[in-house]
Amino acid sequence: ARDALTYATTLKPDVARSHFMLAVVCMELKDNSKAMAELKRVLQLDTGNAKAHYLMGLVCKAELRLEEARKHFEDYVRMEPGEPTAREAMKWLESYNNRRGG
Repeated sequence: ARDALTYATTLKPDVARSHFMLAVVCMELKDNSKAMAELKRVLQLDTGNAKAHYLMGLVCKAELRLEEARKHFEDYVRMEPGEPTAREAMKWLESYNNRRGG
């Protein structure tokens, strides 16, 4: 799947969906640096892609880049407040803010 999606992003580099799907596959393969690069490309192509922010938050959280995770989760919640994953992100944000004393 990774090779096919990499090829797809080469053929049509301006299709955000292909980059998004490649990022998901990279996350599954624990290749977080490649996943982040693809998600950044998604946001270059589609600035309103809330799910890209959510996935970036997950990657940052996994890498203990918690302040970056906070930013991406806040962006996601602001953009998609009714999504079930937004509720999860809000719970994490609340816990994170409580640990920081804010």
